[in-house]
Amino acid sequence: MPGTEVTPRPDHAPVPVPGMPQRKRESEALPVRAFRSARRNRHLTVPLAVPAVAWTAGEIMHAYGMGGYAGIAGLVLAGSVWFFAPHKWTGKDGEPRWPEVWYARLSAAALWLWLWGASSLGATAGTDGEALGPLLLALSAAWGIPWYRHKRPRGMKKRERLLREWQAFWGGHAYAWGVGGSRVIEAEEKHVTVRLRIQLMPGRQSVQHVKGAVHLIESALEGMADIGMVRVQPVKGNPSQVDVFLKRENPLRDVIEWNPALAPRSVHDDAVLGVSETGDLVRAPMRTSAFVNGKTRSGKSNHLALRLAQLTGCPDDRQIVIDLKKRSARPLLKASAVDYVITGRDEARDVLRMLCAEIAARARDWDTGEEQALATTSSPAVHVMIDEANPLTSVTAGTAECARLLAVGASQGSGLEVYYEVYTQYGALEESVQTEQTRMNLPLRACYATETAEHGEFALGGGGQHDTSKLEEKGEFLLKLGPRARPERIRAPHIPHRLLEEITAANALGVKRPRLMLYCGNEPSGIQGLTWQEWWDQRHLRIDPAFRSISPQYAEAVERYGEPEAPSGSPSPAAAPALTEDTDTDTGAAVAARIAAETEGDDIAPTAAGQARARGAVARGRDAFSAALAAAGQDGISPADLTAASGMSRSWVHDMLARLSDRGAAVKVRHGRYAAAPGTDVARALRDVEAGDTALLGDEDAVRRLHLVHPAS
Repeated sequence: MPGTEVTPRPDHAPVPVPGMPQRKRESEALPVRAFRSARRNRHLTVPLAVPAVAWTAGEIMHAYGMGGYAGIAGLVLAGSVWFFAPHKWTGKDGEPRWPEVWYARLSAAALWLWLWGASSLGATAGTDGEALGPLLLALSAAWGIPWYRHKRPRGMKKRERLLREWQAFWGGHAYAWGVGGSRVIEAEEKHVTVRLRIQLMPGRQSVQHVKGAVHLIESALEGMADIGMVRVQPVKGNPSQVDVFLKRENPLRDVIEWNPALAPRSVHDDAVLGVSETGDLVRAPMRTSAFVNGKTRSGKSNHLALRLAQLTGCPDDRQIVIDLKKRSARPLLKASAVDYVITGRDEARDVLRMLCAEIAARARDWDTGEEQALATTSSPAVHVMIDEANPLTSVTAGTAECARLLAVGASQGSGLEVYYEVYTQYGALEESVQTEQTRMNLPLRACYATETAEHGEFALGGGGQHDTSKLEEKGEFLLKLGPRARPERIRAPHIPHRLLEEITAANALGVKRPRLMLYCGNEPSGIQGLTWQEWWDQRHLRIDPAFRSISPQYAEAVERYGEPEAPSGSPSPAAAPALTEDTDTDTGAAVAARIAAETEGDDIAPTAAGQARARGAVARGRDAFSAALAAAGQDGISPADLTAASGMSRSWVHDMLARLSDRGAAVKVRHGRYAAAPGTDVARALRDVEAGDTALLGDEDAVRRLHLVHPAS
């Protein structure tokens, strides 16, 4: 009747698509497919093949008169099997499996006697042609039945029984679920998880039909898998198949403790990220950039702690943590294992600039003979961990320059061992990294629980297949490495702040890390006239004042370089007067007069004799610098040796080497080594440089402020 919907019977064969070539079952040639099938099912084909092969071999040897050779070779083979069989077929307790041992021995002896007799007398001796067929079948059965009983792959019976039981369950409900005609083709049981692979009817059923029946599947399981414990995923490369995961209980419900024995010892090793639903450890490469998403208190900071607990134990890796929230900074600063902990946005912007300069310098100067550089202790990898990208690179709260620098670093750094890990709460580009280019260059994705499923799709992709808003436990997340990988459900080990401090402190003491020498070290940073190496070496002086009292790194930096200078244009904290209630009514001149009055009588200006001594020390330092550079041979001299020989500051030495190189008075013989140009008077060239700078700036104080002249510290 018109308007009546006709539902095809499930046993109807699928209709081919008109004009489309039909897919072949296999692309290999028939002999190749036959060989693969025989090898895959050798527990069935060997009993059929061995008698036929032995018969044919006997006939060929008899035709060529090789009876004696066959007897000797067969005797050696049978004797070897007889001797080694108890060592080959043993059980878990180490004892021989005697039925299989004697079967192997007797089989080898029978094969030897057969080849010897058949090659000497002929395979058909004493028989007529009509008896050959039944005799061959009898031999196959007599030898094959014990083989089949003992050599059948272990566990196959259990898998077949499991498959039959789940097929009976599925077939009994399939029509009620709207997937009639589908069948279970694989069943796998691990711990508390069961995976069923379902073959749907191509062209009539899809993964959406099974997803729509999840609530009915939960009902049919009668409590074996609770509500929310049934998950459906498509099979990659075959849209007519789906995997149905059933969990008796959540295997990730219990807190996972960290085992220090699992920590890697090199950045080239894989790092532990957590435990999967099957109870297996999940590892992933450390030499990759990552994007970590999740709502507040879902476990992102624990993910960061887990990564640092492992990275700080690698002598061929350095870590920079940008923590604008200032929540993870305290344990890291106490332990002194992380190379740099940044809590201010301006400093974060500067380190992103430095990393871009370092990537460019590594691309220019780091020649490893390969496209991908490999980190070593002297040229380590660098991991930049950005704990909350929103205040650094988002449209609303960050800066466009930071977003641009991050995009450049993420796109170019991986090939030069500079990696970025970005942590964010929000599932939108404008609230995190701004550009798709940046997110695309962060291939390892970890998505913790989110407020909505859309936030999870932002991190993982997949077209709505994964609802991260339903993740139950803190520290539970979906892991995906690469655009085509299928996300895996994992729970990370719990690393509280106290444990993180203990682990990183132990790593700081037990892992030897030489001073990081930047490839861009001699390049001017544009920050207070410093080179990038000087800016990096003095990084701990710029630690947030709120954390200086707990940081051993700050104390060491003060001991080496002295107290940090106050910001330009403001008095130092030591010189600042105590504010009174009427301070806000003072004019700038009044404040300056009060400061002058309070410091009157202090010996804050150098005496004439002190000034003369300082000028003499500078002159001696310049002369020693010139002499050391002029005396450098073909191997050159390093800036560190020049600093030690002259007593001048490192910033002055690096700056002067750059200026002398520009004038042609000094040459860079190789990375980090300098020598005087042939026929050059280094002392005269040095005086010309300083005279020109002094004339340009007009006074000695200006020269000193730009770090062109530094007295010995």
